[in-house]
Amino acid sequence: MNKQENSLNLPPTIPNFRKELEQAIMLLGNRVQTDLKDKTKKKLIKLVGEYPTKETAYEWKLSLKQIVKKEKDQKKLLLIVITSSTNMIYLQK
Repeated sequence: MNKQENSLNLPPTIPNFRKELEQAIMLLGNRVQTDLKDKTKKKLIKLVGEYPTKETAYEWKLSLKQIVKKEKDQKKLLLIVITSSTNMIYLQK
């Protein structure tokens, strides 16, 4: 792990699905700005496990965004490896 990963402050629950992860990031951003209404508050609790303070919401949002970025970077790397492997196969034939 690098220094940045060690400093992640993550919520008790991290959504498993991309859509839910993005929704959690959005709701955490809203929480940073203001108190959420009951329905939205319940949705955020369902996604991340608890209702954070504004400061904690900010930290969790940053950490979840890093996870999304890392996931995108890994997918790009995988695509490069697959593309490179496919090109090598074509060259060998």
